[in-house]
Amino acid sequence: AGSVDALLACSPAVLEAATELAAAASASCVVESGFVLPFQPRSFRDAGSYVQHMSQAVRGFVAVAGKEGHLLQMALSQIGKSLRLPFGVNPAARPGYYHGNPCTFIADGDEAPWPSTCGWLDYELEVAVLITRPVSREATAAEVAAALGGFVLINDFSARDVQADELVSVGFGFVKCKAAATAMGLDVVSSDELWAPGDRGSLFEGRGLRVEVKVNGEAWRGAGGEQSSTGMARACSLEALVRYMALDEGLQPGELIGMGTVPNCCGLEIGRWLQPGDEVALSAEGLGTLTNTVGHPPATAQNFKEVDCGGGAPPRPELTAVGRRLLRQYYELCKRPDEGQLAVLARVTDREASDVANWFAACERAESDKERARQRAEQAKAAGGAAGPSAAPRPPQQQLSPQQEKAIDALRARGNAAYQAGNLAEARKLYSQAISLDPSGASAHLLHSNLSAVYASLKEWNLSLLHASKCVDLDPHFAKGWSRMGAAHEQLEQFVKSVGAYRLCHLLDPDNMNAARAAERLEPSAGALCSAGAAAAVSGAEAFDEGEHKAAVAFITAAITTLGGHFFTDTAAQLFCNRAAAHASDNNFSLALLDAAQAVLQRPRWPQAHALKGRALRGLRQYDLAAASYRAALALDPSDDGVSDLLCVCLREAGEAPARGAPQVGGELPLPPGGAIRSSKRTQRGGVEVGDSKRPCFGGGTGGGCSSPHPPT
Repeated sequence: AGSVDALLACSPAVLEAATELAAAASASCVVESGFVLPFQPRSFRDAGSYVQHMSQAVRGFVAVAGKEGHLLQMALSQIGKSLRLPFGVNPAARPGYYHGNPCTFIADGDEAPWPSTCGWLDYELEVAVLITRPVSREATAAEVAAALGGFVLINDFSARDVQADELVSVGFGFVKCKAAATAMGLDVVSSDELWAPGDRGSLFEGRGLRVEVKVNGEAWRGAGGEQSSTGMARACSLEALVRYMALDEGLQPGELIGMGTVPNCCGLEIGRWLQPGDEVALSAEGLGTLTNTVGHPPATAQNFKEVDCGGGAPPRPELTAVGRRLLRQYYELCKRPDEGQLAVLARVTDREASDVANWFAACERAESDKERARQRAEQAKAAGGAAGPSAAPRPPQQQLSPQQEKAIDALRARGNAAYQAGNLAEARKLYSQAISLDPSGASAHLLHSNLSAVYASLKEWNLSLLHASKCVDLDPHFAKGWSRMGAAHEQLEQFVKSVGAYRLCHLLDPDNMNAARAAERLEPSAGALCSAGAAAAVSGAEAFDEGEHKAAVAFITAAITTLGGHFFTDTAAQLFCNRAAAHASDNNFSLALLDAAQAVLQRPRWPQAHALKGRALRGLRQYDLAAASYRAALALDPSDDGVSDLLCVCLREAGEAPARGAPQVGGELPLPPGGAIRSSKRTQRGGVEVGDSKRPCFGGGTGGGCSSPHPPT
């Protein structure tokens, strides 16, 4: 798990400082995740804690088993006992769980591969807990509580037809039904923010955290249509679950534990199934969002019962997560690669060229399907708008009656009166009731703004921030919402975010001088945090200078993980470029290529990113693509003699390289015949020797190498 579990195991003071560090760049442009896991789990266990989910899963499996021909076998195998339901084995004493594969985790934004033996693919919204301290084999409750470091949102993709077969015929528990992929969100939230011993805290108390599943933008809920939450009944406490998992084994920092599917948050319970190309978006209060697109079945996909486990040639291994990310990044640059490009991508990913071509065609089909769905939605919206003057047509089931609209207005007015009278508890109750009648209606942002003000008066700043965030999500142009967000961030001592919110408020409402003055007052504190935000990156540069390339990778990864998606686009490109240089110097050219490609995506007009991409491709002996990257760098900076020399060397190597040579991931490249590479003129740009793309690009110069309006160092 690297730096994240170590960070969460630190003292509260260190953790608070790190939280401020992560806030240091979020006042400006927010970039996409870039398909980066927040940490790599050491192991993964997943339990079935929620009673309602396990009960409803029985009915779902009966339906699946009937269609797959397993109904009789399921009855004979005592399904209730097999699934660890409240009847049969006592789930409070012996909770049921399975061991998953930590190597198949995918990140927010990654494509979820379709399992090759699956016909009924499902999602599962879960909250997982990260272990950050050792847990002994006979742990006490206090030891367990101290080891729970943080919570993260996950999606446990499941092949339900395969699972039904394994439950009744395999006899070894889950084998392949959950092996293809488990997705993990970007946000890892410290446990003390959501949980306290005895299952106190917002994670489980009351309704818990509200959660939502949307597939292609449509909310998928249970039969009653109610939104699910993490506070629903569980078979045992979190402490008891972890103590049982540690029994006779112990637990180590970096191990991840899923707490089970939140009721009504999987297709098995509601009778709906994923299709290739679907976009699955999970969200949970306080834990952020997690979005993945479902991939298409591989060309060799078979029904599970038709798989031949006998002799013959072994099947080609499934495309790895690294390979999928590389193809996805290349797809963003080129939708239809030619034969030469397909051959290169096939060698790099260890696939056949036809497999890669099918993958690109499937991506294009998925995009076309999504575009057609969007057009149909727009046509339906236009047709609905023609029938009346409503500006924002609602789905039929969410259409408000005049009586409901009057009720919302009345509750809001009564809430305002209670707030003015100082009756904050009554105001909170009335505003919440109004929101429950129409959570995303025309006045919902005003109600969330009012609730933020109520919680601010109560000094409950986390809740004030939560409702301010919901307010600006619903209406980003509502200046008062940003003002309330700035006040909450200020009280939480998140000064960079506070300055950004106040500045945006003043931009939307130039007459609001209070917001402008607040931003000016907090800017010195915010500037100190920005300086602190470069610490991990600077440590990476120092490690690189000392030749400690693996340490440099670790430090830069810590910087990327700590900042998450909340850094500037130029800063993101610089960090990925730095890590690419460290990977390349360690002869790990595949990972260097991924990071360099990410840097190009973040900052496409940065010559250094293209040069580093050329360096990685050269290391993989993909000379044509390497030359194209060097040419792209020269097109952006024709005066760079160093890159020009590297292009010449690359072209010489291409002329003497085997036509279909296998990529070499490790080992330095041999010098071309004719002697050593001649020394080149290297121009200093921002602390970078541009002619040597192995060196990381720290520094704040004004030339083309690393100049940035928001430099991280």
